[in-house]
Amino acid sequence: AWKEDGWGVYALYNNYGLYYIGKTDTSLKSRIRRHKSKKYKKWDKFSWYQTKDYAHAIELESILLRIMNPSGNKKQARGKNKPKRENLLVK
Repeated sequence: AWKEDGWGVYALYNNYGLYYIGKTDTSLKSRIRRHKSKKYKKWDKFSWYQTKDYAHAIELESILLRIMNPSGNKKQARGKNKPKRENLLVK
């Protein structure tokens, strides 16, 4: 069920697929509305995932950004959310 206030992760889509992934610590509904006013021409569909608390939203957003790398998050992906690379080969 949609809660006016709450934590979560949302995804914005356009004709080419996933465009942007974000998180919010307030209302998912109002956060998506703010994106619509700023980036209206860049996306036309969305999905959202409400989380138990904001810490879960942070972790989920980080995982999704590392896996999906959407074009709308390029600036953010180069910053603090840049994935760490580890050598997983067994010798």
